[in-house]
Amino acid sequence: ETGVLRSTVSEADGRYRFAGLPPGTYDLRAELAGFSAVDIKATTLTIGLQVKRDVRMTLETLQETVTVVGQTPVVETTQSEVSQVVTQQQIEMLPVNNRQAITLALLLPGTSQDGTRPRKINATVGSGGSWYASAYLVDGVTNQETLAGEPRQDFPQGGIQEFKVNVSQAPAEYGGTSGGVVTIVTKGGTNAFSGEVFEFLRDKSLNAMNKFEQLNHDTLGTPKPEFRRNQYGATFGGPVVMNRAHFLVAADLTETKQAITVNTGKPQFYRSVEGTFPNPSYRRTFLSRYDQQISSRQNLFVRWAWEWDHTNCETCGGNSAAFSGSRIDQRRHALVAGHTMVLGNRGLNEFRFQYAPFSFLTSPPGTDVPTDPTNFDASRFTVQTAVYNFPSLTWGSDNSRVQQEWWKEVRDDYAVTAAKHSFKFGAADVRGPNKDDSASNITHGTWTFATDQAFNPNDASTFANLRNPIQFTANYPPVYRDTKNSWFSTYVQDEWRALSSLTVNVGVRYDLFYKSWNQDLDLKVFPRPIPFINPSTRGDHNNIGPRAGIAWDVLQNGKTVIRAG
Repeated sequence: ETGVLRSTVSEADGRYRFAGLPPGTYDLRAELAGFSAVDIKATTLTIGLQVKRDVRMTLETLQETVTVVGQTPVVETTQSEVSQVVTQQQIEMLPVNNRQAITLALLLPGTSQDGTRPRKINATVGSGGSWYASAYLVDGVTNQETLAGEPRQDFPQGGIQEFKVNVSQAPAEYGGTSGGVVTIVTKGGTNAFSGEVFEFLRDKSLNAMNKFEQLNHDTLGTPKPEFRRNQYGATFGGPVVMNRAHFLVAADLTETKQAITVNTGKPQFYRSVEGTFPNPSYRRTFLSRYDQQISSRQNLFVRWAWEWDHTNCETCGGNSAAFSGSRIDQRRHALVAGHTMVLGNRGLNEFRFQYAPFSFLTSPPGTDVPTDPTNFDASRFTVQTAVYNFPSLTWGSDNSRVQQEWWKEVRDDYAVTAAKHSFKFGAADVRGPNKDDSASNITHGTWTFATDQAFNPNDASTFANLRNPIQFTANYPPVYRDTKNSWFSTYVQDEWRALSSLTVNVGVRYDLFYKSWNQDLDLKVFPRPIPFINPSTRGDHNNIGPRAGIAWDVLQNGKTVIRAG
């Protein structure tokens, strides 16, 4: 599809190996003077898949070529990790309601879903049982937030070629995680110009009212709530120079005009805040990628992607008023570059670089606070109100948070083969400085009442007439946090083909998190002395993770494999 060409010379005993081939469909050709050439056509490689192709060459009698059709193995038999690939065909053909391709990981065993996380990727993989216990990589670099470890950025569905889900026994090259590993490869252009334009539409005219909407319609005369969702976008790619340089751009936009329904069941007290209210949201993702085959031994790619999200109110509806909870605004960017170089017939070096700024802002819903997530100005507190919690209603919003992060990553991996061994080692340095200012519940506080009583936020006398609160809470002024999260990792691993049917995988990994526990924290920033704390003594220097596993092709036919680790 792209004209990528790689050549090598076999060992004396006939072994040969092509390392680091991008996912795609390949033809294999074997040539030797005095022998008939052999062509093996159309072998499809996916992420991490190892395909063994034995070539039988016969003495040349005439100028001839033997052509064989290659078949991709159903079962991978050389790796001890338990994993599976979600292919480009699945991503293109299977419906995904939220346009987040990683949701298709739920097709695989060993995965589950955390439905408590609105607007976020909620597929969990591996034995960790939690989204923050897994590792997420895109094009060989990390795609995680330093604050919580969750996926930092999403990408247009049309810009993802495929992804691999590792649910257990990850090799040493991946982060020390108790969960799984998700490895995504973005899509590049090919020698043919191609693309797609799409729109998916949902509208209230196609929807039935739910129980609460029907109740409001019957008792208050409220019309069917507004709902209209447009999911639209395009993907286009092709050659810049045939067989040498290619490009691809992809955009994916989801805009939702919807309403939330507030129904407390106590209209005698809260009629003024009940009904349906607009709650618009949007999500926009974009990706551009350029690939260059510098030579038959060197490849380069550059990729830039961004994501913008807005949610007017994340937790409104039910017995939470339209003015409660938080408005969310996010900006995410990532610039990634990679260089691959083949060294001789045995070596492969892969270099990756990433710069990924991220910003996050919460504020009261429906307010006119500037949506610039870099705004740390105190003026954003002026729109906060007190929060009133009644048994049947919550009203008010005092949430304000600004977070900025600048993820910088450099990593290098080197693989070399020798006889029956395939060694790989590498190192990475990640800097994820994070500035965070969370100021909630500081100006007006939160009042909790044991009984329902008349409440109308549009009537100033309502607040003065409230009686018998059982609890009042308020926070100290916020402390501006500036953390210097840094992470260095290194590893070495070996894949040893002990027998034709038995592969042994061993490795060891070391992770050093420095400046990640506020070791440089100045305690003078706090409004009062904090006892029992000495930040300079913090740290963790013994994160050594050995890995070992086997893969046994039981019947030596590539159909049944036993893994252990």
